[in-house]
Amino acid sequence: MKNYVKRPLWWITMAEFRCYLLDGDRKVMAVETIRALALPRAVTKGILAAVARHATTFELWRDELRVYAHEAMTAQTPAIEPAPITIRRGAVDG
Repeated sequence: MKNYVKRPLWWITMAEFRCYLLDGDRKVMAVETIRALALPRAVTKGILAAVARHATTFELWRDELRVYAHEAMTAQTPAIEPAPITIRRGAVDG
């Protein structure tokens, strides 16, 4: 008879990340533990956590390694003003 501890399936297949939710001054607002099958899923969960807590940005860490840093998209004015669009009837491209 084998002597082993039964663990749930997610224990074996899920990776565990620490998600640091940061404010506009890059100060830690909160820390959450995220379990995901892969990094893209962890990033999605991090985005949802940041939105729920109104965090400006977040970082995902696995052990001592930062694996992802997300900067929030801010509405900035364009550097170059877009040209106005004029529509002429009967105009032919060419």
